[in-house]
Amino acid sequence: DTDTEFVLKSAEQLAGLAELVDGGNNFAGKTIKLGKNVNIEGTLFDPIGDAGADMMFSGTFDGQNYTISGLTQRGWDQNIEDGLGLFAYLDDATIKNLNIDKSDIIMEFCIMGNVAAYAMGDCVFENISITNSQISDYQSYVGGFVGWASGNQRYINCDIDETNIVEAIWCSCDCVAGGVIGGTGASGTYYLEGCDVACVMDVYNDACYAWQWYAYRYAGMIVGWSNKTEVVNGTTYAIAPHVTTVNCTVTYGDWANYTYCQFASIGGKYVREQGAENTDAYWNGKTWATATDADGNVVVDYNHTHNAGEAHQEEHVFDQLFGGKTGTYGTATHDGVTVIYNNK
Repeated sequence: DTDTEFVLKSAEQLAGLAELVDGGNNFAGKTIKLGKNVNIEGTLFDPIGDAGADMMFSGTFDGQNYTISGLTQRGWDQNIEDGLGLFAYLDDATIKNLNIDKSDIIMEFCIMGNVAAYAMGDCVFENISITNSQISDYQSYVGGFVGWASGNQRYINCDIDETNIVEAIWCSCDCVAGGVIGGTGASGTYYLEGCDVACVMDVYNDACYAWQWYAYRYAGMIVGWSNKTEVVNGTTYAIAPHVTTVNCTVTYGDWANYTYCQFASIGGKYVREQGAENTDAYWNGKTWATATDADGNVVVDYNHTHNAGEAHQEEHVFDQLFGGKTGTYGTATHDGVTVIYNNK
């Protein structure tokens, strides 16, 4: 109770921190440091804090430029329904000088982020790098760093490169997915400086393009749902006046060229060829079924043939920094963001 600084050097000590925070110690006014790289691969790591029980971390976590690797979470197996990530719940916390490598997180109806599921209040994220990770969600908020943010927050030198996937799964047309933040509270402010975002946004997983009102909803390279809109000439656009960006870069890769083909077995007009976690759940008018080519192969990539009379193909490019809900078109530019197109 009297100490103000602690150094963790093992997976067991990191798990011990989670146990203490889950028990009600929020470490406000205290600093947790990493003293070496910590590998937690091969275990299911319970997040630090418990969103469902309102147990939060409110101290400072200083990674001292060390790496936490192998963060693996399966919400079903761990019986966690709300709040996955290294931290489940942050409130007025600072996370800095940390590398996260090879995280693998998946659940349904669960807010999640590689760093934190929830970030509430005046949180600071500084000098954080995420690599080789995949975070997958269904019908909730998922972010490369934070799932849901609400407060006056700062994200400084936070990088998530092209080795990472932020993903909506299982025809998750209502999943809110953001490269940095899944969704933002409308009353908060969010300052980003020196952040580089190049993660793969696998967010149109199996929405047929005929459902055009789904196409540009709830996904953005910076924020999935900005929670603010404006109407111009009868069209609703996502805007982000509460998000300030300075010297930030967003890079699109070939993954952003989403290609759709027509298959007779599908109720909608087009299905997406590419996929990651899910490539087999498409609505055929009666039930969920697979999209197959003329040879009976499930369609998961460009290498397929077509039945007679089936069109091949339409391409639609993902190009937005901020997304919005149903019927809302995204925002492709923002002051302080340099956009690089490495796709076609």
